Amino acid sequence: MESLLGIEVVDRNNVKLIRVNGNIGTENSADFREKLLGAIEDGISQIVLDVERMNYINSMGIGAMVDAYNRVKQSDGALALVNPSKELAQLLKILRLDKLFKYVATYDEALEYFLKRKLL
Repeated sequence: MESLLGIEVVDRNNVKLIRVNGNIGTENSADFREKLLGAIEDGISQIVLDVERMNYINSMGIGAMVDAYNRVKQSDGALALVNPSKELAQLLKILRLDKLFKYVATYDEALEYFLKRKLL
């Protein structure tokens, strides 16, 4: 793939951890969508999206995140964001999407959140 995006998908404790490294723009937002929604299609409804190293996301990437949220909610699941940048958090707030995602500092914090909600 000819982009500055790296996506790693890891299965851990019935949770999908998706690490994003780089920018999500027009040239690679379809790949991001495919990996994100593919994780849910595998039957996992607890998703941890590690966006700590994500520098930029366009509207198609935001759309993929919202689609993922809607799909996990249908399965009584949740989607947590690890260390969203101030810019991403502000963008989600402006778009009134900040209430959809649980912001956490670490993967372990996301697991604790899922356990408290009895999702695991």
